[in-house]
Amino acid sequence: MAESDNGVKKSAFAVVILRILLTPVFFFAFMWDFAAIAILLYLAAFASDIVDGILARRQGIIPSSPLEAYLDPVADFVLVFVSFYAFSLRQFYPPWILLVFVLMFLFFIISSSKREPSYDPVGKYYGTFLMITIGVTLFFPTEIVFNSVLVLIIAYTVGLVIYRAVYLWNNRKEDEGLRFSSEVKTR
Repeated sequence: MAESDNGVKKSAFAVVILRILLTPVFFFAFMWDFAAIAILLYLAAFASDIVDGILARRQGIIPSSPLEAYLDPVADFVLVFVSFYAFSLRQFYPPWILLVFVLMFLFFIISSSKREPSYDPVGKYYGTFLMITIGVTLFFPTEIVFNSVLVLIIAYTVGLVIYRAVYLWNNRKEDEGLRFSSEVKTR
């Protein structure tokens, strides 16, 4: 990899690390009623998610290790989990929503390969959806918004679990079919 490519790769990963580091600061700003600071930190974290994605796509950055491959989804999970933990402490959302996020993240990890995450066409937008729900919660902290966001999270999550299971099942079937056809051709 060329030196400049390595610099871009480091920049993309630095942006992801920044998102992880902003998370506890966001948590305390929110919990200590510094709403404007919490919103600015959320916007910085959300922007960092967009920027690291753009850098990775434009530069064709290929992770050199599983740690690099999983860094962005872990950063997203940390921000979502900590944000909703703070929201649940404020009683915006029920605490069981945290279990939903943990189970969804585990489902994502378990259904991915050891070397890199496996994104399905619908699931790759789940993190973005959850990031947007954080923003909606921060900008419009009302009971009707909390209830609407909760219903949307549940609906998207249930739909995603069903879709990802079917998607992975079909990919498995296709892989078995390809393996079978290559075995037949070699005989």
